Amino acid sequence: MWKVRPRSRHRSSDRVVRAFADLVRSQPAWPADLEAALVTAAGQASGRAVTLVEDDLPSRAHACLVESARGFEIVLNRSAPASRRLVGVAHEVGHLVLDAGTVETSVAPSDLVELMLDTRATGGRDAEVLVELFADGVLAELRR
Repeated sequence: MWKVRPRSRHRSSDRVVRAFADLVRSQPAWPADLEAALVTAAGQASGRAVTLVEDDLPSRAHACLVESARGFEIVLNRSAPASRRLVGVAHEVGHLVLDAGTVETSVAPSDLVELMLDTRATGGRDAEVLVELFADGVLAELRR
């Protein structure tokens, strides 16, 4: 099972989390393939094409979001354990659903992730915290 933090104390964020979790539960892949259900629901919620792709990412990265000509790709680290992959997918879905930020680039996903990990301390913390709260809340809600 995956680890999640306690739910938010803010009712509005809880409503957003519950609404998205309900959308995930309505997907044909639910509950057999949670990653696929999350991605399909994110596409519906954001109005964007979203696909899952596996690639070799730095060991400390589990997933990243990349804008492509076809929409968005959630790139998963193929060597990450299943539980970390799921948390990574939920996190990247949070970026799409909350519109907290995306990256448009032609840089290789592994280079992009290294750049984000190395520069995270310089800014963007608020968006990352919001996305983490969303991802943790959705995963907790789906466990209920």
